[in-house]
Amino acid sequence: MVNDLRGTERHRRADMLREYGASPELLGLIELITADPKIQELPAVGGGAASAMADAVRSCHDLASGLDGDGVDITVDLGLLHASEFHDTTALLFRTANDHQVLGDGGTYGLFARTFLQADIGVQCAVVGLERLADILSESRPPISSAAEFAILAHAGARRGASVICDRLRGAGISVWDQTISRPLRQHLRDLAALGISASTIIGDRERDAQVLQIRCSDGSMVPVPIGDLPPWLMAGRGSDSPRGRFSQPRAAEVAGAG
Repeated sequence: MVNDLRGTERHRRADMLREYGASPELLGLIELITADPKIQELPAVGGGAASAMADAVRSCHDLASGLDGDGVDITVDLGLLHASEFHDTTALLFRTANDHQVLGDGGTYGLFARTFLQADIGVQCAVVGLERLADILSESRPPISSAAEFAILAHAGARRGASVICDRLRGAGISVWDQTISRPLRQHLRDLAALGISASTIIGDRERDAQVLQIRCSDGSMVPVPIGDLPPWLMAGRGSDSPRGRFSQPRAAEVAGAG
């Protein structure tokens, strides 16, 4: 019956309960709740299911009042039948403050527990799904800001020359992430991608002697740039609005051709 009610539009639930043989008193309360799911008080009724429902409504508002007094943002919706087949009376849904996505739920589960344990027991619990929390955090996480505009990975023997280039770039107002290569190159490149750095180069003996750097752009392309032209090349790349990133080959080719 609960599953049938949950899948039925709220304004038709009284009719469905009537078909199940609900008492006139219970149907009257259902109609009141349908008209106002946040209703505070239900009229006094006799015994049976109608009386139990009136007690449950009062307990919901008592709980909400207590939580509200503790600073919790809480509302009561008596028409929400979330997992109602498991709860004795009160059920809770935990939602995010901004977009009200469901994080978890809880409530009283005594009847459900007694059915399985065959013992007189009361159970109250609440669960927050950690994987759901992780999903919501990843969805709402702001874009990663770059740790630097440019990265230099230097072999140990070219460390001194790399430091000179770093100083020149920083003097031009360009932030640089520089690191000595100590692991397989693909691991360093994964680190740079995680840091949001969109252009990088490797400096070894060959690059030092040729005075030309191979710049790895955000789209994976490689562009040769003379060491002396590196500061203006990088500054020109700041203005790129290419969907492949600030430093992509079309921009690099344009700048190189202009020189």
